[in-house]
Amino acid sequence: MLFDSQNRTVIATTEPGYISVWYFIESMVEGRYTKYDTIPDGIVVHAKFGAVELPVHIDKSTMVNVHGDERKSAFTVVADKVGEYDITIRHMPKGMRFAVTFGRGLKSFMIGFIQFGFGTVILVVAFVLIALAAANVFPKRTNA
Repeated sequence: MLFDSQNRTVIATTEPGYISVWYFIESMVEGRYTKYDTIPDGIVVHAKFGAVELPVHIDKSTMVNVHGDERKSAFTVVADKVGEYDITIRHMPKGMRFAVTFGRGLKSFMIGFIQFGFGTVILVVAFVLIALAAANVFPKRTNA
């Protein structure tokens, strides 16, 4: 989702997660080419949930390529409640483009993946034990 002409966007969440603000490394705006290897100083991001101002964290850890557009992460906002988040960028250089995405984050994904893997292992072991018991592989106890 891109920002409007007022450098503002509203993102609606349906579950807790993270809002990431990205900047385009290269962009063409009104026939003018710009390239930003790093985010310029002075850019300020404001995030609100209703009337509550939220903390914005600097996050320069990720770079992605979406449909040929290379983007770098710039800021992250924790969206811990379901609803609409208002994100505004101030002091943005002319020609610089930003986008915003929402997701649960890698940590949540990895925890879910590990839980799924652990559950799968338990089911496979249980299935093997049941199959062995049904095939009478285990010796029976005898009282002597």
